[in-house]
Amino acid sequence: MTRPLSLARFLNQGSFLLAVMACIAFINIIIRYCTNLSFSASEELTVNFFVWIVLLGTSIAFRESSNFTMNLLYSITHGWLRKTLYFFGVLCSLAFFAMLVYLGAIEVIDEIELNVSSESLDILYRASLI
Repeated sequence: MTRPLSLARFLNQGSFLLAVMACIAFINIIIRYCTNLSFSASEELTVNFFVWIVLLGTSIAFRESSNFTMNLLYSITHGWLRKTLYFFGVLCSLAFFAMLVYLGAIEVIDEIELNVSSESLDILYRASLI
């Protein structure tokens, strides 16, 4: 038996962002088709919402232990080998996310130093590095 969908669960699963993203894109398509105008901000919002959906989905997957793992090897092993595989997977995940943070920081610093502007709105990102 499934539980009724509460507002908190709805917002927690990223469905709200997906619905908003679809509405923004749909409205922009209708307006562009009818008037030959386009909202530049809709592209920025859609891309940013998509990034947030991916990040929320990843965090939910880790919280519920439903992330992509080597289930075949893990399920046929027992005892110390299973624990070893589990900790190896955790270490690999931590190493991956540490590298992702490091490379992401380098990318952000590079974009700030080059005065890169956003694609559709041409907003110049200015920030001071402390």
